[in-house]
Amino acid sequence: MERQQLVCLTPEGNRRRLPVQDLRAVVVAARGVSFSAEAMSAILDADAVILHSNARYKPCGLSVPLFRVASHEAFLGQIHHRAGFNDRLWRIILVGKLANQAACLRLLGIPSAFLENASQSKCPHEGNCARHYWRRLFSSLGWPRLRRREQRDEPSPNHMLNYGYAVISALCHRSLLVHGLQPAIGLHHRSRYRAIPLVHDFVEPFRAFVDSAMAAHIRTHGTDMSSWARSVAQALRNHRIQHGPGSMKLMDAIDKAASSLARAYAKHDATELWLPVMGAPA
Repeated sequence: MERQQLVCLTPEGNRRRLPVQDLRAVVVAARGVSFSAEAMSAILDADAVILHSNARYKPCGLSVPLFRVASHEAFLGQIHHRAGFNDRLWRIILVGKLANQAACLRLLGIPSAFLENASQSKCPHEGNCARHYWRRLFSSLGWPRLRRREQRDEPSPNHMLNYGYAVISALCHRSLLVHGLQPAIGLHHRSRYRAIPLVHDFVEPFRAFVDSAMAAHIRTHGTDMSSWARSVAQALRNHRIQHGPGSMKLMDAIDKAASSLARAYAKHDATELWLPVMGAPA
């Protein structure tokens, strides 16, 4: 840290600087990276997160700021919500996820009437939609034998997705903390070992943005993980979405969505929840 700027120094002596207040997340994907205690403290004090990966580009840890209560009403609403309230929030999130998946396929030139219709349904079947989505997406990328996200062939798009999802999840985790929501208390996903339920719930509508970035990367660079690790954070950072008459950065949309979820809990009103809609990049 020098004068409130994060300074990155390479072995060759090159320096890159960035004001710490401009940070949302620091993604560590390279070997041999070290932090001073002052730098790590400054990053966390600025409400940014640090995502750590091992030598195989597999995310293995996350350094996050301390949890805080930003709104007493939102905190109590999350802890003592009314019966069925989380179910209503989850339906909104699931529909938003399916709508963005349908938009992702549409932007890739492989529109799906099945997903388009499912995103308009009040009670879509998540499992059927997932199977349909992954078959079409993987086939369009030249991997027709991949049918599910759980298959672990190497190298494959699944490894790229795992890394990309970790990056977007880190941004979601940060936003939930900043807006005073407890990540350990989920809407739909259950608490389990090494899981952060609310992050897993909240990230769902944003996964399609990673899918779209991955598809574009594979079509130009293949499935090389080192180049993907370098480009995915930049792709998400630079992505803009339509918002009213203008546009906003995807990172700002994550913050806006987290803020709306906090309001929904504070007011016990699920209609307060706002989620971004994927379209042609603005």
